[in-house]
Amino acid sequence: MRLTGEAKEKFEKWYLKTIEIVEMESIDESFDINGFYDLPQSMQFGVLQDWADSMGYEINVLRIHENDYDWSVWVDEEAKIQTAKTRQEARNAAIDKLNEIVNEK
Repeated sequence: MRLTGEAKEKFEKWYLKTIEIVEMESIDESFDINGFYDLPQSMQFGVLQDWADSMGYEINVLRIHENDYDWSVWVDEEAKIQTAKTRQEARNAAIDKLNEIVNEK
């Protein structure tokens, strides 16, 4: 689960603005951008999901069977949907797709 290029720049700008608004940066240095990248991937995913929401994209990861997870990224009412074997694989794939979409715009 990694952002690159313009997507990474946009996310980091959004993240720093967001923590500044809620004054989290002054409470604990772990809320700076380096602290974000040190968080467990499951926690990073939640923040990245909020960022996607702020741009009008919807990211979902759903368990559909015992060992199958669907993930989707909704763009302009059109979904990019695929299946992965684990929740983390689905999260990674969804963020990779979001990264691709943001970098293409």
